[in-house]
Amino acid sequence: MKIIVTILILILTINTNSQNKVLKVNFGKDKNQWIMYPPNTKFSLKDENKITIFSDKNGLGKFDITEVYILEIFPPYKNDSDIYTLNKGSIELIEKENFISEKRSHKKKIIYSETVAAKKIITDSKKNNHRKNLVLKFTNGIEFSYIDGVVTATLDGKELYIENSYLIYSKLGVAKISFNPKNGETWWVFDADKD
Repeated sequence: MKIIVTILILILTINTNSQNKVLKVNFGKDKNQWIMYPPNTKFSLKDENKITIFSDKNGLGKFDITEVYILEIFPPYKNDSDIYTLNKGSIELIEKENFISEKRSHKKKIIYSETVAAKKIITDSKKNNHRKNLVLKFTNGIEFSYIDGVVTATLDGKELYIENSYLIYSKLGVAKISFNPKNGETWWVFDADKD
């Protein structure tokens, strides 16, 4: 009986920890050159021999890029992968709660993906049982909605181009949104136009 309880506790601990890992890709030494992906995003970092050096299966931590690596990321908000060839920077798996508290304690620092907040409105679907709908109102004026499978986004009353349901392109930058209509879990990253 003790063995079964111990195994259950171990499984719960592993599942809890894996759900709290956030992937952060640092493209260089500049603190503003990074992108973050939602919890549970699958990825692999491979060397020139295609050997996996770091992946979503690793524990929390940081891997410094000192030579050429290929990073392939499978974001939940799109059907294909993001592929980066990196020769500097780092890859980090950060605990979600630590990252959020770090953001709150450094509010004066402006980082591209932190400059935009959003009001999130989740409602139950009237058409589909056990499904949720979403409206996101970003502080920069972009509005995103997922209503019974139909995705729309606007800025100043004009419709925006949406790729793969969750990549929104505008003159302000790109919003990458992850939404699970089964439980309402939502995650977004906004990459401001740096030009």
